[in-house]
Amino acid sequence: MYTDKLPIDDQDNKNEQQTNRGQQASQTLYSLYLPAQQQHHRLLILCQPMIKSQSPPFPESKTQSPTNRVCASILLLMTLLLSGCAIPYYHQAAMGQLELMRKDKPITEWLAEHETNPEPGIQNTIRQLKHSQEIRRFAADVMGLPVGNAYSSYADIERDFVVWNVFATPEFSTDAHTWCYPIIGCAQYRGYFSKSDALAYASEFEQRGFETYVGGVQAYSTLGWFDDPVLNTFLNRSDIQLAALLFHELAHRLGYAKGDTEFNESFATVIEKFSVSIWLQSDAKPEATQLYKSYLASRQTREQFTKLVLAKRTALDELYSNKALTNDQKRSRKFDLFAELRSELQQLDQTSGNHTQYARWADNLSNAKLVPINSYNRWVPAIENHLTLTLHNAGCRTQYFWDNLSQCTIALESFYTQLTDLIKAKPGKRLDTLLQWQSELDATTPSRQTSKIF
Repeated sequence: MYTDKLPIDDQDNKNEQQTNRGQQASQTLYSLYLPAQQQHHRLLILCQPMIKSQSPPFPESKTQSPTNRVCASILLLMTLLLSGCAIPYYHQAAMGQLELMRKDKPITEWLAEHETNPEPGIQNTIRQLKHSQEIRRFAADVMGLPVGNAYSSYADIERDFVVWNVFATPEFSTDAHTWCYPIIGCAQYRGYFSKSDALAYASEFEQRGFETYVGGVQAYSTLGWFDDPVLNTFLNRSDIQLAALLFHELAHRLGYAKGDTEFNESFATVIEKFSVSIWLQSDAKPEATQLYKSYLASRQTREQFTKLVLAKRTALDELYSNKALTNDQKRSRKFDLFAELRSELQQLDQTSGNHTQYARWADNLSNAKLVPINSYNRWVPAIENHLTLTLHNAGCRTQYFWDNLSQCTIALESFYTQLTDLIKAKPGKRLDTLLQWQSELDATTPSRQTSKIF
């Protein structure tokens, strides 16, 4: 799932269609909403581990199978019986998702109701919703992604974030506290649809001596289990950022490799970048090249931010493991390391030219605030290069994508098939293939690595 790579501090944000809706809402009662710690945040269905295939149903299947629904209802009943103290948490999760579905309306209907409203904010929403539908059509018709009915509806949840995640760590450790859930296992966060609930839960941990961080999340994907709506929280971004988000989330509908976040996020990032480049190429505007360069520069700046944070996290780990230091000495050095990170991020903001505000994120730093910052792009270069080779071998020259549309479409289908095979493969087999693709990259001359669209 694509997000801005980290949960956002709340204060930083002050700047089957209708017929299937009731059926989906009832199915949601049998699901647990557990937003994932990195960008992007998933709706993990309670019964998912009991289904043979680890991939979600294809979007063409408008409803879940009776087997899935029965399985989910039984498991939810078991959860409620065996986890009495957790009932309020799971209740708020189900009710939060139901709220989204109650406010969900087909975009065509929403546009028909608001088209003549002259209010500037409404007109901007209209423009962005129309843009989102253009991206959907492009993703399906040109990029061949399994769009189905995803993002064909709109939900204004009347707040800046869809969920808030709670992270907690000890004072002298960057290892996150973990929460364990029935069926799906353990995670380093606790997600809430209510900010006040998240803050109250974080306060409980602070009273126990933990450092905590509560971060807002603006976007998530259900990985094809439901027809995800466009949320109002998607719309406070540029056209190219909205296109990138939708391409990324739609790429996840190809499938989900359980327990392999690096691979899932890497292949979705490759498809996102490639789709954005072809989309801009189709625009045929003089500024398209510069827009793509700015998009890539923004991604690079985000990666620089991640590297700086992870470097400081490593330094903190070394500090906390030093048994020769007293706790007071560790606190003093910890303060210095956080000050260094703030200074480094201020410099990044000044030199990036992308109008970033990473230094602002560094206010009120704590161990817990570092937890959701991870680099999930390990396999991006190798997968990106393999995509380039697949296209090249099929006679698809990406610089002239539209002149080679037939060959390029066939090549993309072949690439997606290879990805879905990897998604279904055992972890060891998947790793072997990715290492092979990495070897392809290492053996490829620099001029042939990762095709340049413009």
